[in-house]
Amino acid sequence: MSHTSPQPHSSRLPEETRALVGRDNAFDLLRYFFAFSLIAVHFCTLCGIEQFWPVAGGTRVKAFFVMSGFLVYNSLLRSHSLRSYFDKRVRRICPAYAGVIFFCFLTGLLLTSWPLADFLGSPQTWKYLFSNLLFLNSLQPTLPGVFEGQPEAAMNGALWSMKVEVAFYLLLPLLAWLLHRFPRQRLHLLLSLIALSLLYKAGCVWMADRTGDPLWNTLSHQYGTYQMYFCAGMLLLTFFPWFISHIKPVTLVAALTLVAQHWLPGLTWVEPLAFSSLIIGLAYLLRVFSFLRRYDNISYGLYLYHCPVIHILLHFRAERLGYAPMFLLTLAGTVLLALVSWHLVEKPLLRRRQPAQ
Repeated sequence: MSHTSPQPHSSRLPEETRALVGRDNAFDLLRYFFAFSLIAVHFCTLCGIEQFWPVAGGTRVKAFFVMSGFLVYNSLLRSHSLRSYFDKRVRRICPAYAGVIFFCFLTGLLLTSWPLADFLGSPQTWKYLFSNLLFLNSLQPTLPGVFEGQPEAAMNGALWSMKVEVAFYLLLPLLAWLLHRFPRQRLHLLLSLIALSLLYKAGCVWMADRTGDPLWNTLSHQYGTYQMYFCAGMLLLTFFPWFISHIKPVTLVAALTLVAQHWLPGLTWVEPLAFSSLIIGLAYLLRVFSFLRRYDNISYGLYLYHCPVIHILLHFRAERLGYAPMFLLTLAGTVLLALVSWHLVEKPLLRRRQPAQ
């Protein structure tokens, strides 16, 4: 792959925008909040109990995709080459992700109800390992004889969104090149991509309702649907000086729009922009929490490990202690594994010197 075509470079991000984006912010707070939300939602789902947390898991997914659109696009524009950009993405995502896949594999090896020889000799076992390492979790989400009596047998159902995230990383250099090639049409291009994504989602939902084929529901949870949130985050970065100078009224209008769409369904078509404005607006309005940036951030590990921890606790009938104690055990186990992942896998690789540009 060429290191210069298309070449992202810091000069393509105006100095004013770079300075504003680098101001104190609360992105770490938002990461932790939505990671905790996901743990709470999946805990209730996997335990088969009523949801006690008001923030839906889908809200977390959208929020993280918005932040990816904003922050990863910023990272690309500040990178000296495509090699540098991809190197940073691989270091941040892949080692910890591979770690949780092997952790799930080892968990299956220890907890399977199948004889060990049958487990290791099953094509499903190796299909699980290789398809999940390639981010293709839906091809084989389960391991033979593992968690079969639970409401959901997938080893780590939360990982479905990783393939969407990786697809964005791969497509982002092309999107950035288009925006650089046609600078006067940046707003139109991004709004067009958001509109196409909305049409894709609407088409999938319509076909699912008309045909009853579950394939359409599966297709509605792919990159085509979530492109709108990535691109909305990119749009806010592209016009960030204007956004930050109007941050309070824009964030307020965004929040009111999201509330009003429950009574005015037509507002669904502006939901990606409203939701993204709310997330990025909160990140810069809640700057009092910027002190979190001084500490190690383990939110990625919380996302990676919470589902296996819940499954393991259910396997050992931890619900007999009561769901409140079990939830505390879930948090403790997830935080412990996230810390191990950070200190043994993520942090050492992030600190390694990148290759010469």
